[in-house]
Amino acid sequence: LEYIPPHDVVMTAVPSATATAPTTTNNNNNPNAATLLKRDLNPRWTSYVTLVVASSIGMSAVDGVNITQFVDQCAKNNKNRSARTQRACWVFALVSLLVSLILVLADFYNSKYCLGSTPGNVLDLKNSKNYSEGVILLIFCVWWAGGLIAATQPGGIAYVALNIYYSFWVCFFVSVYTLNAWAKDRNKEDSRNISFRNLTHLSWTLRGWYFHAFFAFVVFVSSAQLQKLEADNVYYKVVATICISFFSFLISTVVILTHYKLACCFCGYELPLGGFAELTIAFALTIAWICEVSYATTFGGFAATITGSSVVLNNGQEQTMPGSNLYFASWFSFISICFVIRQWNAERIMEFTKTQQTAVDDIQVGVNNVPLESLQVNVVDFSNDEDDNDI
Repeated sequence: LEYIPPHDVVMTAVPSATATAPTTTNNNNNPNAATLLKRDLNPRWTSYVTLVVASSIGMSAVDGVNITQFVDQCAKNNKNRSARTQRACWVFALVSLLVSLILVLADFYNSKYCLGSTPGNVLDLKNSKNYSEGVILLIFCVWWAGGLIAATQPGGIAYVALNIYYSFWVCFFVSVYTLNAWAKDRNKEDSRNISFRNLTHLSWTLRGWYFHAFFAFVVFVSSAQLQKLEADNVYYKVVATICISFFSFLISTVVILTHYKLACCFCGYELPLGGFAELTIAFALTIAWICEVSYATTFGGFAATITGSSVVLNNGQEQTMPGSNLYFASWFSFISICFVIRQWNAERIMEFTKTQQTAVDDIQVGVNNVPLESLQVNVVDFSNDEDDNDI
């Protein structure tokens, strides 16, 4: 049996030695046809299963945290992190678990009993005319962005148990990835679908600028929360990180808007793309991030580890550095801007190759278009020359 939506006809192949026309029967005459037909699962079914698993791990890890130990570990800079933060993170994981589980079970039920084409079924995730999945995934992205802010802020509950840290980040990235996959599969024949690939096809470096803007923003938010840290040995370094990440995010945003011809609407100036101006900007940001990584992630730095560390000051006192996203975010900011330089170089090589190939093609076309009558051949008769050396 081949799948045909309900209320349509069922094509039945009749085995015969000769080809015969398929017979059609109405589903109303066969009430068991709907239960016999099968339908493939949603292609994004594994992403929802991943959300179920990651949300379960995060919820169990949050529930197992001793709140007294959590408050004591946060030290004097993080006194306000209390049971309210723990309950909020538990709710983030619980809601994600329930919604993801409902979507997985609904898709499995629809695929087994072929109820996807029933009118008004909002859980039919494979229906191309159904926007409910896209709305749910967009809400998931916003939801887990709030969960990351609550759990992974400096000194947050995510650094007490790293299962919380990794599970929350996995849920956020899986939500973004699934939303992008849904947008790409929404209408494969339409090149205007809003997917990350279509948004970044304007140039080779645009994807790197998106990544750099995101990680620079994470560094900016985390370092701004660390500014209140009462430690003279890292205060100015944190301020320097705030400045570097802010200008990196600002410049990346302007470059991204320039690709879409929108930069002039906000700043009144449009950067030339693809030239040495873009390379100069990327190279300057690379030097800045080399300096930031060198002093932030070194021994005794405020981003030396993920879970935080203790540093003995010159006066003999011990200063606690809370855990934060700065370690990973700083390194990924540096890697992403290096990726921009690499892509810029690859784009120049490709353009040079195309230019050379175009020049060769033009020469070939010009030679082929020259008529034979226009070619002048001068024949010199040397038969009367007495001296062969003159020839």
